[in-house]
Amino acid sequence: MLSVQSLLPVMAPLLAAPRWLVAFSGGLDSTVLLHLLVQLHRQQRQLGHRPPPLQVIHVDHQLHPDSAVWADHCRHQAETLQLPIAVHRVDTTAFDRGSIEQRARRARYQVFEAVLEPGDVLLMAHHQDDQVETLLLRMLRGSGSRGLGAMPAARPLAAGQLLRPLLTSPRSALEHYANEQQLQWVEDPSNASLDYERNFMRLQILPHLSHRWPAYRTTLARAARLSEESALLNAELAQQDQKQLQVDGSNTLAVALLARLSLSRQKNVLRYWLDQQQLACPSAVQLEVGLAEVVGAGPDAQPLLQWSSAEGQGVQLRRFDGMLYALAVPPPIDTAASYPWDSSAPVTVAGFGVLSLEPCASGGLDPALLAAAKTVEIRFRRGGERCRPSGRAHSQSLKKLLQEYRVEPWLRGRTPLLYLDGELAAAVGYWVCAGYVAAKSGLDICARLEPPGQSITGR
Repeated sequence: MLSVQSLLPVMAPLLAAPRWLVAFSGGLDSTVLLHLLVQLHRQQRQLGHRPPPLQVIHVDHQLHPDSAVWADHCRHQAETLQLPIAVHRVDTTAFDRGSIEQRARRARYQVFEAVLEPGDVLLMAHHQDDQVETLLLRMLRGSGSRGLGAMPAARPLAAGQLLRPLLTSPRSALEHYANEQQLQWVEDPSNASLDYERNFMRLQILPHLSHRWPAYRTTLARAARLSEESALLNAELAQQDQKQLQVDGSNTLAVALLARLSLSRQKNVLRYWLDQQQLACPSAVQLEVGLAEVVGAGPDAQPLLQWSSAEGQGVQLRRFDGMLYALAVPPPIDTAASYPWDSSAPVTVAGFGVLSLEPCASGGLDPALLAAAKTVEIRFRRGGERCRPSGRAHSQSLKKLLQEYRVEPWLRGRTPLLYLDGELAAAVGYWVCAGYVAAKSGLDICARLEPPGQSITGR
């Protein structure tokens, strides 16, 4: 039976959190959760404890004509309970990919991630029926063990964490509690529309399951927990494999060592590796292609596999010098453009990022020459450039120097070049040309890239 006492074991470890934030839609589920948390909060204070401040967050997706009325209902409920509430109106059209449900979810979580401060706990009212629906929908989409783990009871989110304290409770328990406590909530008429996958599952499929298999909620929720355990074991194995494959301490994988693993472990570690870099994973078919064409390519090949997530994030899988690279698709650079630089302040280069100067002990750019230059510019390769790196007897073409320095091919055209009075003075991150190096202390040119992930830094 749902009660404050049944909620206490889940919430007790979080009594020292800075804040409890309740995601409150105004519907039945979140109304029950909010009421339970208020009762728990009062109980803890009566016992002489100091539970975290309780705050309410409502996201108005503006997808229904009555959404403003629902927001007012949520404000009224919060005021009645003497709780602070923040109402956030979002524009789902800002997300140009995915279904309405997916766009609304992305907009909602964008709000949650923005408001969470370190240590905060975001509480959501998902219950056992939601878990079963999620599991079945992911099965129909062909998800692996990680996806079939459905919704975790707790997980990190931005600077805080997300908790679903009602995940083991069936919706019937929430309905019973709401009626017993005479709670008021709003009903979203879209919940009856069969146009949405989840509604179709809930209204058309699950009643038939319930008739034939009355205990399906319990058994499928158990299946989700077992899948989550399998996913955790896969992650532990992938973590061990990744440590073995990152032989030089960088965020690349040694292809020769990867090829020694079984195909299943190759897939497992690649998914984990991409996830650790917050890059979208490819589909099962794309992953097969990646292993065959990128990992299995000849030693001199420079293969490329590219895909996009549902949100539009582009990802590239590349191979160079025996190592596997994963990176976000970089924005284009206008290689014909020049970027004047007042070196007293950072300069933003479209498609690349921000360049700034910092003091260095030796080997850096001569600050006197920089100060004396009439023009300071950032350019990119256009062809025909030459330079004699400091300490060398002869100049070489920029093309050969970049090859010699083992610069990844896809970065060679994106390497910023510093020009003083029209003369090439430095290739940012790699060398300073002869005649431009400081005798003693000099300047490093530091790069902050867009998007982050590649390492072009140095003098």
